[in-house]
Amino acid sequence: MRFFTKSELENCPFLGIKEGNDFIAVGGYHFYDSQLVELGNIVTRLDCRGRGLAKHITSELTHLGKKLSPDVYLGVLADNLPAVQVYEGLGYQAMEELSIVNFTLSSTHISCDAS
Repeated sequence: MRFFTKSELENCPFLGIKEGNDFIAVGGYHFYDSQLVELGNIVTRLDCRGRGLAKHITSELTHLGKKLSPDVYLGVLADNLPAVQVYEGLGYQAMEELSIVNFTLSSTHISCDAS
């Protein structure tokens, strides 16, 4: 998932690190209740990477999540090796590896006629 839903933004905590007036790293939750906590969209601005910001945000989100539920999860694309290393360094273990296929509808798409 590359974004948060409106409901997630309204109902789940988020953390951010600012430099001046600008957020340089952010993260939050897709699920945040006593049965399941799923961290998501942990992002560091490109020019600020390599400073441990994602690790700090992920660690804080993990600690908050563990206070609410014993089941804390996150997902990342397998080829995002810097993120995989951060998560493994914080004690996360891979459960399974999935492949994601992204689609887009071409501008010459065929319409379906329901009649």
